[in-house]
Amino acid sequence: MNVCPYATVRQMFGPHICGDAIDITGREILAGSWRDKSALQVWDFGTGKLIEDVNFGAAGGEAPCKLYTARLGKTRCKGLVFAGGSGSNEVRAVNRRTGNCVARVAGRDGHHATIRSQCTRPSPWPGII
Repeated sequence: MNVCPYATVRQMFGPHICGDAIDITGREILAGSWRDKSALQVWDFGTGKLIEDVNFGAAGGEAPCKLYTARLGKTRCKGLVFAGGSGSNEVRAVNRRTGNCVARVAGRDGHHATIRSQCTRPSPWPGII
């Protein structure tokens, strides 16, 4: 039995997804875009409409971070958003409610990070490997 639809069932216009920069939890879609402004957004899965822009502006006069990876915090990290990419070559944990950066790991050119958002073990940098 073929369960694949023959037509588009949902469309979202706006995010420029590169890499592993999309995460779905419940009715929310987190989209990390490879662009300078509005790079981190939360969308409603049911309507396809934008819920919020998550604060992810350039840090301290550095180049903007164009996102390649993004994750919604889960379990103990619920309420945090993790994202990272090129430009400023960094990964950040951002408190979604306040918009404040709660953790930041900046690399050098060519270094990349992987995000793990389960936060299942004690760590000074939960969610960032």
